Amino acid sequence: MTITIASGKGGTGKTTLSSNLASYLASQDKKIVLADLDVEEPNSSLFLKLEKKETKIANKMVPHWDKTDCTLCGKCVDVCAFNAIAKIFDEILVYPQLCHSCYACSELCPDRFTPDET
Repeated sequence: MTITIASGKGGTGKTTLSSNLASYLASQDKKIVLADLDVEEPNSSLFLKLEKKETKIANKMVPHWDKTDCTLCGKCVDVCAFNAIAKIFDEILVYPQLCHSCYACSELCPDRFTPDET
């Protein structure tokens, strides 16, 4: 049996629920594999004494602002739900640590706002 606990919203208790469920099932002599696939903060190991079997580096795409292609319309700033893009005078600033790689900025940019891998 496979049980998946997923949501796009942070802070809903996915890690708490999955950690507790895994702990309970393990106490019932069930073989358990808990895979914490959270790209930003895989921290189920904080709740359980776990042995990590595998760790992979995951890259994410973040916007790259190119001054030569931009008309400074500000559309990228308007559509960014995570406030990862700001327009300051004649520049667009990108905050990669706030970016969730939703691609709204690049998809809705009338110029050519392109994502880069970091």
